[in-house]
Amino acid sequence: MFVQKRIVRAVLMSVGGVALAGGVNAQTQQVEKIEITGSSIKRIEAEGALPVQVLKREDIDKSGARNVTELLQSLPVFQGFTNEGSSVGGGGAGFTGASLRNQGETRTLVLLNGKRIAPSGSQALTGAQAAVNLNNIPVAAIERVEILTDGASSLYGSDAIGGVVNFITRRDVNFVEASISHSAPAGSVGTETTVSAVAGMGDNSPNGWNFLLAASHTDRKPLRSTDRSFAKTGLFNFKEKGTEYQFVLGSPSPIPANVVVGGQLLSPAYYPSRTCPAQTFFFDTACYFDFTQYLEIFPQMSSDNVMLSGTKRFGAHTFSADFVYSNTATTSRLAPPPGSFPISPTSPLFEPIRQAALANNLPVPTGNVTARYRVADVGQRTTEDVSQLNHLSLAATGVLSGWDYNASYTRSESEYTENLRGGWVQLNPFLSALSSGKINPWVGPGQQTPEAQALLNAAQIRGKFDGGTTSIDFVDLRASRPVFKMGGGDASIAVGVNLLNEKFDKTPSLLAQGFDANGGSDTRFGDTSAIIPYSATRRSTALFAEMLIPVTKAFELSPSVRFDKYSDFGDSTNFKLAGRFQPSKQVLVRGSIGTGFKAPTVPQLNAAQQPFGVTGGTYSCNSDAALKAIAVALGADCPAGGSGAQFDVLAGGNKTLLPEETKQWTLGFRFEPTGTMSLGMDYWGVKIDNTIGQIGEDVVFGDPTRYRQSFTTFIDPATNEKLLAYLAGNVNLGKSETQGIDIDAQFKINTGFGRVNSQIIATHILKNKFEVIPGDGFLSDLGRFENGAVTHKWQARWINSLDYGRWGHTFTVRYRSGYDDEPTEVLNLTSNEFEVLSRQSKAYVTMDWQTRFKLNKNFTATLGVLNILNEDPPLSITQNGGGQMVGYDARYADSRGRTLYGTLTYRF
Repeated sequence: MFVQKRIVRAVLMSVGGVALAGGVNAQTQQVEKIEITGSSIKRIEAEGALPVQVLKREDIDKSGARNVTELLQSLPVFQGFTNEGSSVGGGGAGFTGASLRNQGETRTLVLLNGKRIAPSGSQALTGAQAAVNLNNIPVAAIERVEILTDGASSLYGSDAIGGVVNFITRRDVNFVEASISHSAPAGSVGTETTVSAVAGMGDNSPNGWNFLLAASHTDRKPLRSTDRSFAKTGLFNFKEKGTEYQFVLGSPSPIPANVVVGGQLLSPAYYPSRTCPAQTFFFDTACYFDFTQYLEIFPQMSSDNVMLSGTKRFGAHTFSADFVYSNTATTSRLAPPPGSFPISPTSPLFEPIRQAALANNLPVPTGNVTARYRVADVGQRTTEDVSQLNHLSLAATGVLSGWDYNASYTRSESEYTENLRGGWVQLNPFLSALSSGKINPWVGPGQQTPEAQALLNAAQIRGKFDGGTTSIDFVDLRASRPVFKMGGGDASIAVGVNLLNEKFDKTPSLLAQGFDANGGSDTRFGDTSAIIPYSATRRSTALFAEMLIPVTKAFELSPSVRFDKYSDFGDSTNFKLAGRFQPSKQVLVRGSIGTGFKAPTVPQLNAAQQPFGVTGGTYSCNSDAALKAIAVALGADCPAGGSGAQFDVLAGGNKTLLPEETKQWTLGFRFEPTGTMSLGMDYWGVKIDNTIGQIGEDVVFGDPTRYRQSFTTFIDPATNEKLLAYLAGNVNLGKSETQGIDIDAQFKINTGFGRVNSQIIATHILKNKFEVIPGDGFLSDLGRFENGAVTHKWQARWINSLDYGRWGHTFTVRYRSGYDDEPTEVLNLTSNEFEVLSRQSKAYVTMDWQTRFKLNKNFTATLGVLNILNEDPPLSITQNGGGQMVGYDARYADSRGRTLYGTLTYRF
């Protein structure tokens, strides 16, 4: 029952994953040796012992995924990744990533045809985005995806703690195929159109050569917060267990301006009518700006991808070359820029401040007063994040002196550029305009004089603000051969060496560094960034070996070991022992145990400490005595904001970081009683020591005294105030442990009305705990919001297909379990008092449908709908989720709602 078709069998005997194939007679199986993900040994396809899932081209087409990001992030085994929504105010930089088994993007190795790809040039000094940007993978060129869901450091080195995703591109294409697809979310907003083509000539089998060209272009329109009822405001009511509450999240920097008098936030525009201006709401003592109304919650995107591939066989040797060019531009828009500036008692602008102080029975200030203002007259802050990949791989494979060899050189470069496209204001020109007396902060949007508006327009910034480039040069040499006979056949060995040179260049603009064009001090209004440029390199050398030991025909062992030496932190040796036992055709038992490591990223080691944005949530010294005490001890003020304000964040590299070290294991089985039924399960665990990261802001601000070392001070460049700030530096946090079960079951049958295939794939996380400080106790985010994130206990997908004649239909149900939301202060509308509410964010269930019709052998039409019932994302009242969205967590749900899509494909 376990002898499978070519390619599929090569991975399914390892695990039996997403793609499952029917049995065929072993004697008729083509005996061909291939190399599979998770092994360096070329072997006959009916062998293997590691958990590998496979997505074939057919699965990709049936999924309805319009790009690689959607394809992977919808699979249950992926969790804890960066998605599109994180680009909206969450520092996503247009990056999307893959995170296997919730181990993180930096612990999931992404390959293209088995070759490394450069990590994103947008990688941050905290380690975020130090992984492959999935937006740069050309989906039109992909033939299949092999997903090794087990740690593989003993074969691949660093980054493979969680597993490996290997994108295999199309080969032996000797046709031309063109397609166009269009999708339209509910309300016909956020539409997306993709045009792609694949052209190939030659055939490796008879001709010994093949050439492939694949290209695609995508344009996507933005989706605004006001297009969705669940995301349109930061002030909304909701019911929980029969009680009505009000959630409030706004900015203390509105238009007209607020001021800080005697440590209290006041709104001069609120008096004397005692009403708040448009787009603001009254909370506590002032009018707060409803910034949510300005968000575009699913960003605009444009992408171009080109892949050139060629192979040529010379006798027993085959030479190949792959080149990928990708350029993806993601444009995100936020509320107009907020910031602070001082107003002197001698200024003509001071009178509204005096009136506000008197109206609140406060002494009239005798010194400078800090105004909190929103420059709405320059429009939304618009940022274009451009990610460009240039990837070249040259390879030679074949047989030499009895050895199957594979030699390759890869040059891969990922460049990131952050361009400001409007709505950003330069601090000094803005302060100069204020000092001229022409700018009036006490009027609403659109009420400045033409002269004042001209000054605001002149203060805007456009062009490059920040950037970075990551490049790798990678040499991979490996060879395998049988060495002696065993009871189950030939024992084989593989040996190899890797040489890696990695370089990262941080290339901020002068303004991003804190300077104007003449070298004077300057920055963006409301921004405290002072990015420090640097360049750093690392070199590493690795030696590895692997064996395949068929002890008997039913029992096989696969030991492997790898030694890595790095130029910047030392060396690491890791091993793995995998085995499979097949007592009958119907039953397969498999397992593995091993160690792994994750090297600190180049920026995590080398970046200087610098301002790093602001906190996602708002916090107040007025309601937290411990926070106030820390500010006093440091001689600093707390950011003013009434009941809460965002704190500045500082972060930097740490040359004393130790690599993460892991132990992982997997134990699984597969049972196939007939050729039409299959059941598989893998129980797995990962333990990590010396985890690298930052202490999350919700943990730090939840117990400031305990995490006193996570606070420092910062001088605001606009007001010269010394403010309490949050220090999110890189540290070795301690240990973490994750355990879970991957499940898949499939049933298929031929009926009188077509071929029916039903499959369930699911991942159940049993444990996810971690230390913030070594020896200081474990926290867990399993099924609850903790340390800024959630680990969902269950993720599942149920796929049902019916194929008959020219027709094909697919019905899919997707499930993500609910969780305990972050405890958050809300207003109880019954008691009219604030209370900290702990609530459950409900499970997220969506259903999809797709119909395909093949008009003839050349033309195929596809029509589908995602999220048939138009399910809204579950309510979340967290103030510390991904991005700036309010009312839901964009990391765990899709804001687009019901989405219709269609694809036309023609093969020439």
